[in-house]
Amino acid sequence: MKAIIKAYEARLRKAMLNSDVEELNQLLSENLKFVNHFGQVVTKADDIKSHQTGEFSMTSIEIKSQDLYISDGAIITISDVELEVVIASQASSDHLIYTRVWQKIGNDWQVIRGQATQV
Repeated sequence: MKAIIKAYEARLRKAMLNSDVEELNQLLSENLKFVNHFGQVVTKADDIKSHQTGEFSMTSIEIKSQDLYISDGAIITISDVELEVVIASQASSDHLIYTRVWQKIGNDWQVIRGQATQV
């Protein structure tokens, strides 16, 4: 199970780096609620739109460590990452801890909840 979620995490990273809206649409739940490191609650529609419009782009992401936990039909990932992003034409580098909750929906795993904390 952990190997499967690691593969999904890799797909998600690649989709974010490439602003691959089609792949993001498959990996993010319709009910996604993600609290970013600015304290804003982001939905799937918000996330997809930010990639479509170019308001947000990720230029690099380095996973420093990642832990996975299985809990009541969900898998929780906690990832320590360093990344470079462009938000509203402003480039920045961040060190973040991401927490994501993956749940099997139909035949696929999707992110249903998430949170990022700036380190």
